[in-house]
This record gives sequence, structure tokens and C-alpha cells, in this order.
Amino acid sequence: MAFACGAYLFLARVTLSRIDRELEATARNVAVAWTTEQSESRSTAREAASEVLAEVRDRSLRVLMYDGRGRYVGASDSTALTPLVTIPRMIGNGSTSVVPLVRRSSLRAPRYETIGHDDGWVRVVALKSDSAVDAYTVVVARDMIADDEIKDIFLGWMLGAIPVALIFAGIGGYLLARASLSPIVAMGAQAEHIGASSLSERLLVQHPHDELGQLAGRLNGLLERLERSFVQQQQFMADASHELRTPVAVVRGVADVALERKESSVQSLQDALRTVSAEGQRMTRIVDDLFLLARADSGHQPVRRTQLYLEEQLADAASAGRALGRTRGVTVLSAPCAESAFLGDDTLIRRLLLNLVDNAIKHSPRDGVVQLSLDLTHHALLPTGLALPGTWFRLAVSDNGPGVDPNIRDSLFERFVRSAEYASPDGGAGLGLAIAKWIATAHAGHVVLEATGPTGSRFVVWLPAGAI
Repeated sequence: MAFACGAYLFLARVTLSRIDRELEATARNVAVAWTTEQSESRSTAREAASEVLAEVRDRSLRVLMYDGRGRYVGASDSTALTPLVTIPRMIGNGSTSVVPLVRRSSLRAPRYETIGHDDGWVRVVALKSDSAVDAYTVVVARDMIADDEIKDIFLGWMLGAIPVALIFAGIGGYLLARASLSPIVAMGAQAEHIGASSLSERLLVQHPHDELGQLAGRLNGLLERLERSFVQQQQFMADASHELRTPVAVVRGVADVALERKESSVQSLQDALRTVSAEGQRMTRIVDDLFLLARADSGHQPVRRTQLYLEEQLADAASAGRALGRTRGVTVLSAPCAESAFLGDDTLIRRLLLNLVDNAIKHSPRDGVVQLSLDLTHHALLPTGLALPGTWFRLAVSDNGPGVDPNIRDSLFERFVRSAEYASPDGGAGLGLAIAKWIATAHAGHVVLEATGPTGSRFVVWLPAGAI
């Protein structure tokens, strides 16, 4: 519809412009002929005008001439252009008069005007021409009936073509939309059959480079992440159930044995209660660790950053480690270090260091040594190849145990990862290093296994110096 309106206006404008050019050319030719007639025949301006008007042969045009005082001189034909636009009316004072146009005419440019009524319009141009004797105004008029008929025919065709075009456009748009949306319908049908038991299925990608193909690729990526998370959750629940099943079984077994004895001494009951208490403490630690990791995964574990000093945290971890190592015959040493202010969560940083110290003590032989150190490093490079620009605090915990099992070295910081060969005697759940990694990450830091071997292992925590 907009195209039809624009085309109609363009046609009307082009038609009017063509008529104006024809009228202007005729007016200039008449003016030149009038001047030539005066110079060749030595006649007066009025006589030359009459001669020129008599030579006009185009019956579709009416040429009128006015002298320099604005007085009507004559016309090329006295026949009316339209029933309402006659020569007397054109030279009169009515609505179809050309007298106002003659008065506005000038030597610089022609003046145009459209006169008439709905039953016929006439296009008029007035051009002033001068000579050495007098200045005459040439008026050329042309009816626009034929041109109006062309525009009316065009408008009629457009009014008839627009509904047909709308119908075809609607049908074509429906078919095009249906064809374009059919892959989405197919993707929806495929997605409807994907559930928790079939997360391994993927959407069919026919054209991976177009918009729908990219959408299907992103949805497949989402399904892949969901599947990985679901598998991790299932594994997490299975490992947690396995870890909790052992202490529960021990508690039940000890309790059942104590209850089955008809006569139990005080000492045997105390031993049973000690076993139950130890296993209860172990279950409490596992549940606390699981709760911390669950809150960390959901983003509900707050990290309350306050001003603290890492050398004090290291000293507290060494003091707690000495108490743990005393029962195992392991010595915990802490190297002197400078004051190291840091913005972090006091409780979480203490837990990170205690986890590393406790892990080192558990894997150290009797009469072994665990060493703690703290220093400031610039532009470090981690064993993983990650570069750390700027200034970093380096907290190291070293032991002289048998080293980390090569089979679990790549997955050491994952949950419930333990080595059967180097498992700790107290049956740790394998959550300490996973918690340590999350705490370091929450403080924009890193925890890595820097070195390991038959002579021992060294875990290093990197924390950014300054505000986080």
C-alpha cells in the first residue's frame, strides 16, 4: 500500500513536471518567434504578436499574449480547453482568470498555476519576454484531462492490485513462517522427550551456521551442562551416602554388640561409647563439609571480608597442627614471616590452612615434619602454566610423606577423591582439598600442588596482596 501511494505520487509529480517543461518550451518558442517577427518584418509589437499567435498549430494548447501594461492582446484559438475554462473566463476576473499570474510573471523564471474544477483542470505558465520596444507576457495553457485519465487508470489498477497483493502476501507469509518455524517445532518435539533419564540426547542441528542452528547448539550446550551437573550431583550423593554409611554401620554394630552382651563391664561399655562418639564426630565433620560445599555451590555461603593478618593465621594453624601431630608423632614447624595484611574471611582462611595442615599430618610418617611458610612473591607462574601478574602472598604447607598417588593427581581437588594406597588411617572423606580450593577461589586466589614425590609433597595457596 505504501508502495502504491508512493508510485501514484511519483507518477503525478513526473506528469506535472513533464507538462511544465512542455509549456515552458512552448512559451519560450513563442517569445523568440515574436522577437524575430518584429525584427524581420519591421512591424509593431502588437502586429508581431498577432502574426505569431496565428501561426500556433497545436490545438491542445492555448497561447495568450499580454502587452507590457497587462492588457490582453489575443489568443491562438478561441475554443475552450474545458467547458468551464474558456478564453473569456481566462482573461476575465473569475477563479479561472490568468490575470493574477500575468501580474506575477517576471523575466527571471516562468510562473506556473493550475486552474479549473473537478471536471477539468488546466495547467498555465506565464513567461515575460522583453524587446527593445515593449515587454510582452506569453501565457500558455494546456488541459490535463488525458493526464488525469492516466492517473485514474493507474489508481484503479492499484486499488484492484492491493487486495490481491495482500492476499498473496498473507499466503506467502504464512507458508514462509511455517517453513521457517518448522525446525523450532521439531526442536520442541525433541526437547519434550528429553528428561532426567535421557539427558544424553541432543537436539538435531541441520544448519549449524544459521540462527536456528546456533540456537540449537546453545540448547545442546545447556543440555550438556545439565547432564554434567546431574551426573556430578548423582556421584556426589552416592559418595556422600557411601561415606556416611560406614560410620553409621560402625555405630550400629558397636551398639548391637553392646546390647547383646548379657553382662558387660563398665570398661567395655565405655569403649563402645568411645567408638560411637568417634564415629559420631566423623559423621559430624562429613556433614559439616557437605553442608559447606552445598552452600558454596548454591551461592549462599557468605564470604565476610575483614582486615586480617596472614602471619597470625599461619601461626594459629601451626599451633592447632602441633596438637594434632602430637598423637601421631609428627612435628609441625612454622617459619618466621613478616606482617602480611589481607582482606578476607577470617574463618574461611583458618579452615583452608587447617585442612592443608591436617592433610599433611595424616599423610606424614611417624617422626615426620610438616613445615609452614609465608612470603611475598611478584609475577608468579603456577605449575598449571597460569601466570599471576602483580604481587601475591604465597602460603606453603610441606610434608615428607610418600607423595600423591599419580592416578589421582589431576583430580586431587575434586570431591571424595582419595587414593586407596595412601588413604589416611582415620578414613577421611576426601573433602578437605575441595573445600580448600573453593575458599581460595572465593578470595580470588589459587591452591595448587606445587611439588610431590617420594620425599614429600608441597601444597601452596596463592592470595592476591592488597584489596580484593
